[in-house]
Amino acid sequence: VVVVDEAHHLQWSENEASDDYLFIEQLAQRVDGLILLTATPEQLGKQTHFAQLRLLDADRFHNFQVFLAEQQAFEPLAHLAKKIVNKNTLNESNTELLKQLIDKKLYADFSLTVADDTLRDEVITQLIDRHGTGRILFRNSRQVVQGFPEREFYAYPLQNSDTKNNDAVYLHWLVAQLKKLQDVQVLLICKHSTTVLALQKTLRDKYALKVAAFHEGMTIVERDRAAAYFADPDAQVQLLLCSEIGSEGRNFQFVHHLILLDLPENPDLLQQRIGRLDRIGQNHIIKIHVPYIIGSQQHSLCRWYAEGLHLFQANSNAASEVYRIQQQHVERVCANKQQDGLDALVNDTATLIQKIEAEMHQSRDILLELNSCRKEQAAQLIADVQAMHDTPALWHYMEDIFDCFGVDSEHHSDNCAILQMGETQRDTYFPHVPEEGMTVTFSRNIALAREDMQYLSWEHPMVVAAMDLVLSDNIGNAAISIVKHEELAAGQYLLECLFLIECSAPLNLQLSRFLPATPIRILIDQKRQDLTERVLHDDLLELDDKIEAEQITAFMAGEKNNIHAMIATAERQAENQMQDIMNTAGTDMLQTLAREIKRLDALSKLNPGIKTEEIEAFKERAIASHGYINDAKLRLDAVRFIISS
Repeated sequence: VVVVDEAHHLQWSENEASDDYLFIEQLAQRVDGLILLTATPEQLGKQTHFAQLRLLDADRFHNFQVFLAEQQAFEPLAHLAKKIVNKNTLNESNTELLKQLIDKKLYADFSLTVADDTLRDEVITQLIDRHGTGRILFRNSRQVVQGFPEREFYAYPLQNSDTKNNDAVYLHWLVAQLKKLQDVQVLLICKHSTTVLALQKTLRDKYALKVAAFHEGMTIVERDRAAAYFADPDAQVQLLLCSEIGSEGRNFQFVHHLILLDLPENPDLLQQRIGRLDRIGQNHIIKIHVPYIIGSQQHSLCRWYAEGLHLFQANSNAASEVYRIQQQHVERVCANKQQDGLDALVNDTATLIQKIEAEMHQSRDILLELNSCRKEQAAQLIADVQAMHDTPALWHYMEDIFDCFGVDSEHHSDNCAILQMGETQRDTYFPHVPEEGMTVTFSRNIALAREDMQYLSWEHPMVVAAMDLVLSDNIGNAAISIVKHEELAAGQYLLECLFLIECSAPLNLQLSRFLPATPIRILIDQKRQDLTERVLHDDLLELDDKIEAEQITAFMAGEKNNIHAMIATAERQAENQMQDIMNTAGTDMLQTLAREIKRLDALSKLNPGIKTEEIEAFKERAIASHGYINDAKLRLDAVRFIISS
């Protein structure tokens, strides 16, 4: 899978494409999966947005003009979906359109009991599935997701009698502002790294202020360290100075004061700057501070953003389109030191953005929004993720792993640890722990603020690789225990065998959904009776009695034939269970893929985006999956010789 972040930078037109775009286009033709991530998909207009869709499905999105026509054709469907979601009464034309779009039976049931919420959900689901654009595109807006903070905007008009020394005026203001804010942390973003470096030197050398710098002249590691230094509460760094490179991809939601020492000409860049703080997880009102020299370009931009676009107060999806229309006008006004035409520009912008936002709201694809954020399902997924990651089980497990494999774990702070390869390590290499060590955290909140720390979750490569080490290691595969259990007579011996069902199949078939590596536990006594159900693993309380190794070895040698017979009995029992598990897995797989084949077949009659090749691919997948499930093997993974006391 190829993942492209900030994908709006991939530029394409019907006449020309950028080198970056052509590179990703070639990759997309050779990989199984492509994910494009962007917060501003239409930053450079609808053509760029179409270009992104074209990378994902070139057969479906092959012509820009056809794409524009399809967007217009979706409007009646969007209005219909909106009415159903809002439980509005459908008029005759709505009813006739709905009749054409969904199954006849579902339409009949829905028309009889319009007030039924379950039926309404089924209708919406079918509209999304058969007619929506969400098969390759998911877009969540702030209005739908919600949970974002409020903003407050502060402008600081500054006089300058010496027009050659604006920098000194801004510096004087900045020092005074930092003193007013005292111990509050502040993020400052400006255009150029030269500005960052000059400010850092002056603030540090002349005013003895503790500041960190973040700019494109630093390596990724250096930028990570600078961000971590700023985020560390013990370091007590008040100010992080960022060039424009800090406007994308970084999370600083633990800060709520933002200083914009200069303003970008493109409103999307401004929104990205503010987006470093304006994120889910921000617990304070964001306070945006913009100083400007009266009569300067910064002054004109500040008024245009604040009074025309209202971008300091709230995000707007229409801002990039307004900028496209007004770019030359904005540049002309900003270049004029007398600010001729500024009032007219601000008024025109305020009118234009309201018009474009209304049009976007009118024609937005509500099916796309509904498919992108189904709140009940999203809430359940979030709850499941939180339940998985808020438990201390992972940390306890990894502590045992570190102890077993000789990795030194030193306390760093709450929910954080420093890992180093220890002198007693069993392996020369423990996965993903470098020679110089690393700092890890088990807290999602800490990881969001401290990008220099590795966030350990059950999916982290270190955790997954550590599990593989345990599973592939021979230590622990055979053991001897002395136990006490009320069902077992003293002096009795048993074998506890752990078998694994292994289905070796290509990863793209995803057969682990139906037949994961499944353990089967069998407990056999010396009379070859199956006690698996009567005596559970957790009830076999291991005693601390010292095991006489030589005596036990001699005893097992004498019982060798019977022990082999016990293992054979256990294997037969496991094979019987395996067959039942395989049958269930095969049935589940066929039912799931059959439903998808029927769904695609129905969709292909309504949606030109569904290709015959997709349906045939699912049929071939079902045949191949059935064969791999039937070829699953049983493997004895571990055995324990048990003596009852």
